[in-house]
Amino acid sequence: MTKHLRSAVRRISLILLALTLAACGSAERGDNSTPDPGATLNTANMISTETLDPHMIQNELVYLLSAPYLAYDQLFVLGPDGAPQGRLVEKWSVSEDGLRVTMKLREDASFRDGSSLDAAVVVANLERARTLPSPLIKSQMAAVVGSEVTAPYEVVVTLGGPTPILPYLLAGGAGYIMNPVLFREGDPATQTDGSGAYRVESFSPRERVSYVRDRDDYWDRAAGKFARLVHRSIPDATALANAFASGQADIGQMQPSEVSSLTRRSDITLHRAGASYAMELYLNFSEGPLTDQKVRQAVNHACDRRAVVDVMFPGSEPRWQQARAGLPGFDPALEEIYPYDVERARALLTEAGYPGGVELGEVLVSSSAPQGLEDVLTQQLAAAGIKITTRRVDALQAYQFWNEGRNAGLISYSSYGMEYGLGASYRWNLRQPGTMPAEFTTLLTAASDSRLPDAERDKGYRKVSDYLARQALSAPLVWVSYPWPTSDRVIGFDPATRNYNRNVGPHDYRHVAVAAR
Repeated sequence: MTKHLRSAVRRISLILLALTLAACGSAERGDNSTPDPGATLNTANMISTETLDPHMIQNELVYLLSAPYLAYDQLFVLGPDGAPQGRLVEKWSVSEDGLRVTMKLREDASFRDGSSLDAAVVVANLERARTLPSPLIKSQMAAVVGSEVTAPYEVVVTLGGPTPILPYLLAGGAGYIMNPVLFREGDPATQTDGSGAYRVESFSPRERVSYVRDRDDYWDRAAGKFARLVHRSIPDATALANAFASGQADIGQMQPSEVSSLTRRSDITLHRAGASYAMELYLNFSEGPLTDQKVRQAVNHACDRRAVVDVMFPGSEPRWQQARAGLPGFDPALEEIYPYDVERARALLTEAGYPGGVELGEVLVSSSAPQGLEDVLTQQLAAAGIKITTRRVDALQAYQFWNEGRNAGLISYSSYGMEYGLGASYRWNLRQPGTMPAEFTTLLTAASDSRLPDAERDKGYRKVSDYLARQALSAPLVWVSYPWPTSDRVIGFDPATRNYNRNVGPHDYRHVAVAAR
């Protein structure tokens, strides 16, 4: 991309961003309306879950977008500051050695058959999550040795080492609590039986899920303000924007580059939420030229992150490291560690033995990435003498293909995770072909010690961030700030308060209401 083209694109993007922010700053329309308890809340996104079973999910974020918290209560949630808060857990404590976590449960949660959500139920769920062969949750639960009932509403979880991740882990898929009758006699993949105010009415994997409120004795009296929620997956970005414009969708998440058609509408408010989602160029450093650190550094210098933001993710921020500003592990010294510098990239290739440039091979592109992103990156890399070919693959299959280790790279989303150590382990131990260097494991293990003061743990996490950045084990690109359109029927959605946390983002509609038409 030429300097003049980048400049023009930036000017256009700034105009669009200004319009978007103007919409974001407007008062939330509908807040003064009367909630309609019989209304339907229509949500939409580009992707939806393939299973309702929280222990069998392939991706935490995809599952969360499908609103499982309406049917299931979690043991923990994340608050606006990204720290864990109890939901089913009223209070918890950690033993001095960091190996035992005692959780006291609330006593007013129940299932539809009248049975209590007690300690025995929680242990049954935790043991299932820990032992069931699954794509994601079993590996996340590897830190858990076992759990036991120590009182009717008290559970003690034993850990294999002193780690702070348990409350964060149990704010995700492992912490959704089902009625054990469901996973003993029913089909959790297509049915729900939780302690929430809603049950699943219908489910079409990866397409549509509908929840209906079917009880008035739910313990959280502030929740359950609408009769039904219908979530649809609309993979085409233009069709998704049209769904909001036509009133078929009331709330959801969109690609930053696709909201321009909504910015001037008086019946739609656009909210911006800077959560810890990121776009990344994953690198297979176990094979071929990318085993050389200098080649990986050349790739990083060849990426014009600011142009990527301007063209594909307006309103977002360039990404340089594992942690976003404001979260543990963020190191200001790593910002702009690899400035856009084509000449420096070429010099590094020459030092690595590729004076005429290098061909890396095929790079996978997740279908969740904006159309055209691969073209922008291919052109940027080519300008520095780095050649790639790209192939788009289904978003839910992308990591499966990537982990087979046959591709040079993957263009896809990554996440900080609910907690730094948990997110780093997920990204680098589960989402990277081959074996991670021993130094990474040593640094992460040392930092992930619950006995450390918070400041010391943060210092350790920054060492991990420094190692990943200086080794150039990937090319982080963008911290994505997603636009969240809401129709004028939505009441109580505010990403700056209870619906939003810095780690995951505004996905919880438990306390949202819908105004009458």
